[in-house]
Amino acid sequence: MERGNTGTNMAAAESQRQVKNISRFREVLPQVLASVACNFVLLDLNLSLAYPTILIAQLHQKEGPLSLDDVQASWLGSIAYICQPFGSLSSGMLVEWLGRKRFMMLLNVPFLLGWLLMCTAPNYAVLCVASVVVGVTIGLTEAPINSYIGEVCQPEIRGVMTACAGVFYQCGFFLEYLFGSLTDWRTAAGISASIPIFTAIYIALVPEAPIWLISKGRIEDAQVALCWLRGWVEPSVVKQELTELIRYHQETMLLLTNASGSQQIRETSAAFDNPVFVGEPEIEPKRKPMVVAETETTGGSTCCGGRSEMLDRIRDLVRPPTLRPLLLVIPFFFFVHFSGLTSIRPFMVHVFKEYQMPISGEWATVVSGGCGVVSTVFMMCTVQRIGKRPLSLFCTMGSALAALLLAVYALVEVAPQKPGEPLSATWAPLLLFILLSFCNGIVGQMPWMLLSEVFPFRTRGLSGGVSAAGCYVFLFLSSKTFIDIERSFQLHGAFWFYGAISCVGVVFLYFRLLETEGKSLEEIENHFTKGLSARRTTTMTKDGHEMEGMMASGKKPEIVAGMDNPVTNDHKQHKTVTRFREVLPQVLATMACNMVGLEVIVTLAFSTVAIAQMHRAEAQPHDLSLDDVQASWIASIPFICQPVGSVVSGLLVQLMGRKRSLMLVNVPFLVGWLLMYTAHSFEQLAVAQVILGVTIGLCEAPLNTYYGEISQPELRGILAGTAGTTYQTGFFLEYLLGKVTNWRTVVIMNAVLPVITVLYFSQVPESPIWLLSKGRKRDAQNALCWLRGWVKPNAVKEEFSQLVRYSEEAKKEIELRTPDEEERPEANTLLDWTHREHVTAKRRWKCLGLARDVLRPPTLRPLSLVVPFFFFVHWTAMTAIRPYMVHVFEGFKVPIDPMWATVGSAGIGILGSLCLLLLVHSTGKRPLSLCCIAVCSVACVLLGLFAFLVPAEHMQKTGTRAPA
Repeated sequence: MERGNTGTNMAAAESQRQVKNISRFREVLPQVLASVACNFVLLDLNLSLAYPTILIAQLHQKEGPLSLDDVQASWLGSIAYICQPFGSLSSGMLVEWLGRKRFMMLLNVPFLLGWLLMCTAPNYAVLCVASVVVGVTIGLTEAPINSYIGEVCQPEIRGVMTACAGVFYQCGFFLEYLFGSLTDWRTAAGISASIPIFTAIYIALVPEAPIWLISKGRIEDAQVALCWLRGWVEPSVVKQELTELIRYHQETMLLLTNASGSQQIRETSAAFDNPVFVGEPEIEPKRKPMVVAETETTGGSTCCGGRSEMLDRIRDLVRPPTLRPLLLVIPFFFFVHFSGLTSIRPFMVHVFKEYQMPISGEWATVVSGGCGVVSTVFMMCTVQRIGKRPLSLFCTMGSALAALLLAVYALVEVAPQKPGEPLSATWAPLLLFILLSFCNGIVGQMPWMLLSEVFPFRTRGLSGGVSAAGCYVFLFLSSKTFIDIERSFQLHGAFWFYGAISCVGVVFLYFRLLETEGKSLEEIENHFTKGLSARRTTTMTKDGHEMEGMMASGKKPEIVAGMDNPVTNDHKQHKTVTRFREVLPQVLATMACNMVGLEVIVTLAFSTVAIAQMHRAEAQPHDLSLDDVQASWIASIPFICQPVGSVVSGLLVQLMGRKRSLMLVNVPFLVGWLLMYTAHSFEQLAVAQVILGVTIGLCEAPLNTYYGEISQPELRGILAGTAGTTYQTGFFLEYLLGKVTNWRTVVIMNAVLPVITVLYFSQVPESPIWLLSKGRKRDAQNALCWLRGWVKPNAVKEEFSQLVRYSEEAKKEIELRTPDEEERPEANTLLDWTHREHVTAKRRWKCLGLARDVLRPPTLRPLSLVVPFFFFVHWTAMTAIRPYMVHVFEGFKVPIDPMWATVGSAGIGILGSLCLLLLVHSTGKRPLSLCCIAVCSVACVLLGLFAFLVPAEHMQKTGTRAPA
């Protein structure tokens, strides 16, 4: 016995001695080597992203067997980006199945295939196929890279290691641009093809991520990997860190298992019997203690359990610990890729020639890539000291400044330039592009660094894939639309656009980006789970952590001891809540509705822009022309499709809720706009209009319901009136865009609205009344507290009680008209099938009951008022002529440009809605409605009289009939 104790003590002493003798260099070196494995995959990735720049520079509008026109160049510059989301979405699932290391090794096979296809491409089609292969493969790389670096590095060096990835990222651009300057595009592809071979060999020498091995129950393999990563040490040296990783995994699985209603994790206590955790010197070679793998937590068979687990993972995406980081990272990607540099990258040589750089366009791209390398080295050296948040804010401001100054230079120098005339001070745009490249090189890496930190382990792979998919959608849109934006707004307008987006990005990052530098993954996850303020955690990190530490240790800080009674605090808060604070959240929630309303209106106004530019116009290459019949259908299709959506929306809003319904309608809006943008025939335009029309109908019920249920009675009229202002603003903006640019550019700008709306709407609460109707009293109370000024529950106690009583009375009224549900029989009795049939019949009865309610006086009488009211509004001529407004103004020979007259009419509509907003509370709806309908009638009669008195020959000069 003494001999055994002596052996144990000697082993413990040896472990302690080894811990003391391990140098910091030895501890960090293996983590650097493992990170470099990821960085070589990144080098593969960025060589692929940079390659279209040299390909387009050498083939765009050149003579030879392979030559690209504008359309082919724009597709070749962007097709890889639109293919990447397919890889990104699947990479999250594959990386959980295959593991980080094995998956990164396999990725080199399609990379090699893509480069070989590119090197031997005989025509444009093969180039496109190679771009598709490379694009999907780039998407597949995102999840393993983002997960691996965060999981193998210690918190204090994680920022530096992820910054090293940025160095390899920029080195990829620099090397590919250098290849393009020194050799032809085929040789550049052949050189790039050697990188995947070397990468696969290197990755084979590094270990798997320990946390993934733990998730699969492979404790011993995880221990070996962790020993390698911490300096090739003995197991006892990493005992504490391994214990924390297992505890973190178990707590995550237990939390998610309880949240999804599954059985609790098994064998938790058995894991802690492992000698690794109790301090014994060795692990028994035949014993393999297991932590329950993730697939065991769902119960049932392997197949069903795996399917259930995957559904749980997908549901996890909309839970706060994952959804909040997603709402930070995906918009971050948007602002990065619309800051200017990403958009012009495939066409960089062309842009540099436009600015007449003092060096050749090809070498200017090399300088830009070199600046990116310098910026990432700078970030790697400073990120640990300065932090990600300050670097992101300052570099986004730098990108905005560079883009705006480039716009000013282009407006002053490039725009008025005559062909062959040299520009002055050409060093200025070169310095500005260096600044833009430097800032973009830093801020462009920040969202990728966040991907390895901000997501919880269970969803890290899937959410990383979703984020990367969003990134590459933005990459595609920014690259594909650059030529259209430049043609529509010229070079200076394009940089005004990118600079404005960067300015908005600064504001977004200031409010949403937290500091993750130096924090453990568990601390970051807790931050998002609790929904803490990004600014507070950044400026008060030390104090906040000290307080949490004292609370966790059972010590009561003085500030806590001195707190007043919570009830007293609630009453005090109720008295001190200002009217502004009480109204503000209702305004913010109303704005969310108004953004959906804005989508509806720009959809309705778009037909005016489209018909003005395509009706009886000579078709340009790659464009469309509409005859009279086609124009009338494009103008009216959305309206006839709206009733279909409107009827369905009533049922949808009861089933899914107001907020969720208004978020989901953005998906068909986005699909419709993308179809419209790519339309090359009247039929595709019509299909897009059908989708948009049905979607407009789907918006009606949730919009109208949400407005009324979130507002206090005294504010309801004013807040609902803001919808009218939004209505007219939508027409004004759409007509203005139609005046200054072509219809396809207008479409792509409209397509941005659904994305912004979803992000905004996710921040406002659901209607408290609907939540009460579903029995979710706690959620309803939280929503009401948010809507009344972010107050405590006692401050809304009286209003909440009234809502509960109203909801219960409504339920009782419905129950009086529906058959009662019998108690459910035992699960194994013969009556179970009969009971299910009874429940199904009861649900059908409820649906029929809702339909019958429409014919009862409380509903039928308002219907008999509202439906005829709509009839009279839309037959007062304005709605009828709106799609053909430009032609009508031409027929009346208005003294200004007809398109500007259309814009002016929308501006007057905004003034009218503002008058409504100011007068409706004091004047009332009835007098305003009567007066305005009378004025509309007089205006229509006078317009008809004018058209009748003007000679017909005068009206025919424009080719447009006078309005009846």
